[in-house]
Amino acid sequence: MLRLLPAILLLALPSFVHADQPRVVTTIKPIQQIAAAVLDGVASADVLLPAGASPHAYALRPSDRRSLMAADRIYWVGPDLELFLQSLLAEEGGAKALMDIDGLQQRTYPERHNFQQGNGRPDSHAGHDHGHKHDHAAHKHDEHHGHSDHQEHADHGHDDHDHGPGTLDAHIWLSPDNARVIARYMATDLGELFPEYAEQIAANQAAFDAAIDGLDKQLSERFAPLQDKGYFVFHDAYGYFEDHYGLRSLGVFTVSHEVQPGARQVNMLREQLRSSGRVCVFTEPQFTPRLVQSLTRDLPVEHGELDPLGAGIEVGPHGYATTIQQLADNLAGCLEQL
Repeated sequence: MLRLLPAILLLALPSFVHADQPRVVTTIKPIQQIAAAVLDGVASADVLLPAGASPHAYALRPSDRRSLMAADRIYWVGPDLELFLQSLLAEEGGAKALMDIDGLQQRTYPERHNFQQGNGRPDSHAGHDHGHKHDHAAHKHDEHHGHSDHQEHADHGHDDHDHGPGTLDAHIWLSPDNARVIARYMATDLGELFPEYAEQIAANQAAFDAAIDGLDKQLSERFAPLQDKGYFVFHDAYGYFEDHYGLRSLGVFTVSHEVQPGARQVNMLREQLRSSGRVCVFTEPQFTPRLVQSLTRDLPVEHGELDPLGAGIEVGPHGYATTIQQLADNLAGCLEQL
């Protein structure tokens, strides 16, 4: 028995050593990337939703509930994105909705002439409410219900609802300014929660802020000569990014994978593409490209791909910067060919 004791102690040692590490859970990968930067060298940040899951239709498994209840802190965007968590997290003191934090820039979806045509942003800041937090309770969330087929939304986590005019745009992480605000909030929050790690967390946040500031300056210079070049996107996910860099898309192919355009809308979009001349048309890796292929057949367009989640990017302290860099490279790379 005595000879077994050291082995038993060794088996128990890892759980003892890591027992006081922060246990942080995020809902989607971009938020996980920001948390990973803030927690670099302190702890890892877990993500709740697996690949292929949509927060508007996701059914929590018992293991998910245990993970949430065991977490010291839960970071989620809020009910405008992960409605399925609203009732569960309403009374959970360890859950923080990032759309509620001070200093966050929020925007609403602008008016469109129809549900497919254009984003209504000849002025790149149309629909963007800088530094203003909306009353979430005042917004209805009926558009989040009633969807059944989400297989095509692999790892996208936010696209099976109608981005109607006046509703909040929940893609907050696509603004570098918002990313810095979120990182600062996390650093203050986690530093207070775990004062023994406060110094390291503060240093991580400062490094993140400097890295994103440097990247932001580079991207601003790169996009400056591209602001007058139009393009089409698969769905209206890039408003924060476009507002930040003064870009504008000429049209949005669809606002919901479940609601495909009818023949009239397809004809209108093809005519819009035809009259636009040589433009860039962007698909996303989470969606089948059949609609885009049918719309652009025999038209002089350049094709590209945008991934607002950075699904294939490794999680780590530089993961968020890599996500934004990849998005910028793919967007600017196509526009620079026009």
